[in-house]
Amino acid sequence: NAVIDYLAAQFKSDNGVDLKSDKLALQRLKDAAESAKKTLSSATEAQIDLPFIASGEQGPLHLQTSLSRAKFNEITASLVKKAEQPVLNALKDAGLSFSHIDEVILN
Repeated sequence: NAVIDYLAAQFKSDNGVDLKSDKLALQRLKDAAESAKKTLSSATEAQIDLPFIASGEQGPLHLQTSLSRAKFNEITASLVKKAEQPVLNALKDAGLSFSHIDEVILN
């Protein structure tokens, strides 16, 4: 949701339209954010292109932007920090250490 919030806020700032108030636009935004997250697992930048995402006074509006891995990390830093202690506790309770973890899959 952090990426969705970021993209929606950026679009609202640029165009004066709140994508979160439109269910279809919000779903398209969610799908694009998920795709960007997956792309960023193997690339340093993800392109987000949502044509005709909304309508403004001048006609159709499009969301075209890029999201860097650095910006993604910045946007999600508080969520990662929030999850840190529960993960450490779970590892401790399971008798495991970081060396037992091969990969992390975010959903």
